[in-house]
Amino acid sequence: MLRALRRDHPRSVWFYLETSWEETLRRHQRRPQRQEFGAKEMREWYRPLDLLPDGCETVIAEDSPLDATVRQVIHEAALTSPS
Repeated sequence: MLRALRRDHPRSVWFYLETSWEETLRRHQRRPQRQEFGAKEMREWYRPLDLLPDGCETVIAEDSPLDATVRQVIHEAALTSPS
């Protein structure tokens, strides 16, 4: 599915928000879905640095401040927008 999406939208910008297992669990506690599944199920799904094979993603570290992350996204989006 992601390969087809990249093929159909070649100028898209892809990001991977890197979060540790501990941070993933902490953030999950604030989500509405926290009642639907918990740590046991999430542990089966969690894969650190689960990047796409073609290296298209920019990794944003867990400790990246919001303003720096926003600037990075805007900057990379501008690089791919048509002139």
